[in-house]
Amino acid sequence: MSLRAKLLYPLLLIGLLIGIYLYAIWVPRTLANDEAAHFRAVDQHLDSVVEAMIPLLLGSQLDIVHENLNALKAKNPAWVDIRLVNAEGKQLYPLASSAKQSGQLTSPGVRTLEKKIRYLDTDLGTLVARVDLAPSLANTRQEIRELSLTLLGVMAALMVTIIATTEITVGRPLRQLAKASVRLARMDFDTPLPKAGPDEVGKLVSSFASMRNELQNYNSSLLHEIAERKDAEEALRQLNETLEQRVSDEVAANREKDHMLIQQSRLAAMGEMVHNIAHQWRQPLNSLGLIISNIQDDFKFKAITEETLARDVSDARRLIEKMSTTIDDFRDFFRPDREKSSFDVAEAVREAVFIVMAALKNNSIEIAVDVPPDLTATGFPSQYAQAVLNLLVNAKEAILESETANGQIRVALRKEGKEAVLTVDDNGGGIAQDILPRLFDPYFTTKDQGSGIGLYMVKMIIERNMEGKIGAANIENGARFTLSIPLEKAS
Repeated sequence: MSLRAKLLYPLLLIGLLIGIYLYAIWVPRTLANDEAAHFRAVDQHLDSVVEAMIPLLLGSQLDIVHENLNALKAKNPAWVDIRLVNAEGKQLYPLASSAKQSGQLTSPGVRTLEKKIRYLDTDLGTLVARVDLAPSLANTRQEIRELSLTLLGVMAALMVTIIATTEITVGRPLRQLAKASVRLARMDFDTPLPKAGPDEVGKLVSSFASMRNELQNYNSSLLHEIAERKDAEEALRQLNETLEQRVSDEVAANREKDHMLIQQSRLAAMGEMVHNIAHQWRQPLNSLGLIISNIQDDFKFKAITEETLARDVSDARRLIEKMSTTIDDFRDFFRPDREKSSFDVAEAVREAVFIVMAALKNNSIEIAVDVPPDLTATGFPSQYAQAVLNLLVNAKEAILESETANGQIRVALRKEGKEAVLTVDDNGGGIAQDILPRLFDPYFTTKDQGSGIGLYMVKMIIERNMEGKIGAANIENGARFTLSIPLEKAS
């Protein structure tokens, strides 16, 4: 469909709708309103005539009544018939009807009005008037026809003007642009274009010209790019020949980096172990010192006996055995797992709590542990315990760094669906919002002496080795770390 037709059809449709509205709604409504206005005027006139007749009928002055009605009829040619009937139904006016009047009464424009003539409670009669509204409505119809013809003429002129203007300002330039686009597709960049003007079509022409120039520049540089692409393909071919070796070198470097991370994590954990062994041994060493001092005092004051010596030696041996047991417990904790196995999640958590218990007591930090038994998972129990230990150490350091009075750590284990979910809460002041997204990144730390690998190793252990999830969030006065690992499937 051409642009001319696309403009003409909507204009014709609008004209048709306007014509339908005029002749189906507006014209009948206007005629009805005009008729109602004439009818109201006649009704008001008839009211005044009835008021004037009351004294004449009371005085039986019928001759004057006849004169007044004749004058009224002569003055109003549209009143084709006037009848006056008394209360008994006897016609008082006119005395006879002409044939001409009978013909006029059948006109479609004739309307009948009846007015009762009453004085107080006395019925004096009825005045009936038949009025032909056709002459007055004829003028209105003529005005409507003239208005409609004028409107149709204006619309026709408007359509012609719009179509002609559109053809000159839009149609021709667009056809020229269409021809230019066909030639441009054939790489003919010297195609003439319409003159660019300030209107939208002119802007389109300017945009088309810019596009043509860009295509010309692109075409001129295309051969150069092809040559560069060939050079790049040659370089890529040479790169592929050495790619296998480079990938192997990179994998070895990453493996070495992971090994260093694990080694650093284990060294940090061993440092924590030595620190906690020192806490565990402090009280037994004090007790051993007291036993040795007692033996020396007994010997000095000659109060030593075989019984007291046996008791002191037994106490000292018991303390030494306790210290040796502590070393065994720590050594077993850090023994690497060779392969996955079933383990009690609660037991692994309790082992991690045991490692830091002495350090927590030494720093007056309370720890509450709620770990129900019978939650079995498949994985590396030593690695899981090490991950929990890292979280406990992190919570302890956060409490000490924030100098929180009445430091508290809460460890809770629960079953959620097919997962064992462990939460470690502290009241160490929480984690800054800008740090939370980077909390588990390698080598990221906010501590002066931190390595930045503790939480990263926890993430690796839980997500990669245990196929679980780890999360961190702030709670009231502190932070919460959550470890979720899948439970062992029932056999």
